[in-house]
Parts: sequence; C-alpha cells; structure tokens
Amino acid sequence: GIGTAYNAPIVAGWSWFPQKKGAVNGVVLTGFGAGGFIFNMIGTKLINPEGFSSPFPPSVSESWPNMLRTLAAIYAAMSIARSLLIKT
Repeated sequence: GIGTAYNAPIVAGWSWFPQKKGAVNGVVLTGFGAGGFIFNMIGTKLINPEGFSSPFPPSVSESWPNMLRTLAAIYAAMSIARSLLIKT
C-alpha cells in the first residue's frame, strides 16, 4: 500500500543527508500526514460546501465527480510544478 510511497523520498533524503536519517524520516512522514489532513479538508469542502450532516442530500453525491476532477487537477498542477524544481 502506501508504504511503498514512503521508500523513494526516504531513500533520497538519506542519500542527501546521511547524518540526519531520523530528521529525514520525520520530515517525510510529517509531509505524508499533513498532506492527507489538508486534502481531506479540501475534499470535504468541495463535496459538501454547505456542511450537511448525515443523511446527506443528493447534491452531495452529485458533486462527487466534480470533486475528483478538481483534486486530480490540483495534484497534477502540484506534481508538474514540483517536477520543474528537480535538478539532475
């Protein structure tokens, strides 16, 4: 699962900062946790902007495809922007 996504940034960080492996682990895991926390709030606002509680009206489920497209566009834009920062 998600554990495979941890490997690349942790190994890259260890190669860049071999004396600070614990700090690299902390930064990477904090980034993964904070990303989930922030995008959970964004997704909730996109799918349920009025803050309805259960049982949800049909408008909430109807906004599902739009929320997925919006989040995908945000992820794509962030990935492209970050890929431009990579130096070889």
